[in-house]
Amino acid sequence: MKTFQATVTGTANSPIFYPDLMANPFQVSIACVVGTAAATFNVQHCFDYATAYLPTWDGSTGVTWFNNTGIANATANISGNYAFPVVAVRLNVTSAVATSTVTLYVTQADTVPP
Repeated sequence: MKTFQATVTGTANSPIFYPDLMANPFQVSIACVVGTAAATFNVQHCFDYATAYLPTWDGSTGVTWFNNTGIANATANISGNYAFPVVAVRLNVTSAVATSTVTLYVTQADTVPP
């Protein structure tokens, strides 16, 4: 099982989660937990493998980020998933006070042997 956790304070993007593209089934579960102060956020993904896997890529340029349709403009604790492969996933907090926190939790299932 592959897991990832990142907390964003204020308005910013989280570090990037790179799911295992070869996992079969792909199965990625996501949860976002809002701290005590209000925040608005999106879980986003991209498909640009060539750029996202460059050693110098920091997630800020060169790809188009798409909002997860189930976790867009969220303001409260929420969960969702990716059933089909995406190259990279991040948390994007778009509106928050300086003390707001949102924590992204990601879990991906292991590859099932044939």
